[in-house]
Amino acid sequence: MNELEALVSSKITRNNQIEVIENGENFYQAELEAMRQARHSINVEAYIFHKGKVTDDVLEVLTERARAGVHVNLVMDALGSFSTRKRYFKPLKDAGGHVEWYMNRP
Repeated sequence: MNELEALVSSKITRNNQIEVIENGENFYQAELEAMRQARHSINVEAYIFHKGKVTDDVLEVLTERARAGVHVNLVMDALGSFSTRKRYFKPLKDAGGHVEWYMNRP
């Protein structure tokens, strides 16, 4: 237990649950399912957010949830996500989602 607390920089109590997700494909499916279940808010921070299948799926779910009235916030590092143009996020923004970059966006 002490090793896990050190790894996640958080105190673990008896009322917490931990699920180990073994690979990226499983991680993204679990993340998308959690987003689909959101009823109040979704907050996503990403260093790298490049156009592709995974980000298409994420944006589709975020856009659907924003249309359903869920408060959606997406923030990305401008350098790590440099190749992804602002227009890629138009459907999410049109649905009421918030998209921002940290660091400087050209």
